[in-house]
Amino acid sequence: MARIVVKKGEFRKDEDRLLLINEDMEIFQAEEATIFIWNMCDGRTKLEDMVEAFKNRFMLGKRTTIDFKGIIRQKIVDLKNMGLVDIIDTKEKESEILK
Repeated sequence: MARIVVKKGEFRKDEDRLLLINEDMEIFQAEEATIFIWNMCDGRTKLEDMVEAFKNRFMLGKRTTIDFKGIIRQKIVDLKNMGLVDIIDTKEKESEILK
């Protein structure tokens, strides 16, 4: 069984702050990297594609792909805990996100 990640809630920019708002109207201030990852949680983007897009966007020094996977996985868990993404088990192997 594969897992997909689907964003929920909404993004707002309030003056110089980046905000994510969950369905309970709780507001979280977020950094650009978190918003970038949240936007990729579309139910189709694979973890490896997220890693490549993240590396290309932020060029964070000499970290390895494994480090980026860890960063993105942790951000997804954090987003889930804030009610900003759902992690859904599916039967589709091609949609594997967190494996």
